[in-house]
Amino acid sequence: MVARSPPPTARQARPAESFSNASARHNTLRASDPRPSPIVPDAGSPSYLQDNSRFDRDFIAAERTRKDELHRHDEARWDRVRGEAQARELIRQAAEEAVDAHERYLQPTGGARSNQSGGSFDILTLQYHNTPSGHQLQQEDEAKKNRAVQRSVFINRKQHPLPYDIITNQPHKAL
Repeated sequence: MVARSPPPTARQARPAESFSNASARHNTLRASDPRPSPIVPDAGSPSYLQDNSRFDRDFIAAERTRKDELHRHDEARWDRVRGEAQARELIRQAAEEAVDAHERYLQPTGGARSNQSGGSFDILTLQYHNTPSGHQLQQEDEAKKNRAVQRSVFINRKQHPLPYDIITNQPHKAL
């Protein structure tokens, strides 16, 4: 007797056998498994998610968490900025109220006049009063006039360093 090999199987049957065996070896949880898993919900339940949709959901949740954190950070910063601005505004209002109270205190006495420059000068005759404050005001005004003249001479010399005009060759007019 001669030993014979088993009869050949059809070409279509061979890969199906190997595929079913491979899936049986590597797939521990099959959809046809009758035992319910405490980890993976049933395929028909609303909490069952495919891996790709689970990834999308996790990514969207992580992105939303990141954006919410940025929003909270911005809100905290703007709250701090608003608080600082409010504190500055309260300080400014308190200072204004103090100035107003001081002016109300000085008003009945006549000391609230802020512009008292005409007290030593008669506007109708354009003469200084013959008082110590009138003489002091006259000296201050003369000193200011002298400083203004000196400043104008200095600026004129700075603008015209040569004693003559370089275009017309004429001497500059003296101030």
